[in-house]
Amino acid sequence: MRILLLCIVLACLALLTSCAYSHAEQGVTLDCSQAQPVGQNDDGRGILKVAWGPCTVNANGERSANLSTTLSYTLQHSISAKSLDAWIGTQWGSRIEVGYDLLITTPNGEQALFYNQFDKHVDLQGNHFRQWAVPLNLPAGTKIDIGLSLGIQNPSKDCPCGIHAAWYFNHGVE
Repeated sequence: MRILLLCIVLACLALLTSCAYSHAEQGVTLDCSQAQPVGQNDDGRGILKVAWGPCTVNANGERSANLSTTLSYTLQHSISAKSLDAWIGTQWGSRIEVGYDLLITTPNGEQALFYNQFDKHVDLQGNHFRQWAVPLNLPAGTKIDIGLSLGIQNPSKDCPCGIHAAWYFNHGVE
């Protein structure tokens, strides 16, 4: 009887331990410790690069995982942009869906929203580029919020993952 009771207790402990382990291992985090400075070239010359990355996506588990977060930057100098370029790069071997939205809010409350998305279901080249020809007169103090949305169908199979994104104001414009 004691042996039977001991076996039942051990089986229950093993079941609880395996359930706790599988739930604890599921998840996705973003490590941007190697990221470049956020607002490069914000020096009043009219060119600005707002970069997010490179970042490593740490994901595990077999259920789909999602992550969303926001990076904010405030312009130090005014900029009159003729074009806005958006680039997303992904690590070789990763299969992820990544989207970045750029929300521009001027000090007087005017807003503009731009969106760039890359659904990488197979290991393609790994880059996605969009360009807008837009007149944007942004005074110093304009807030730039970049929202990241990330989806991974099966983290244990679709990663390691890495992402890097950049938004350029007046990139290549004379």
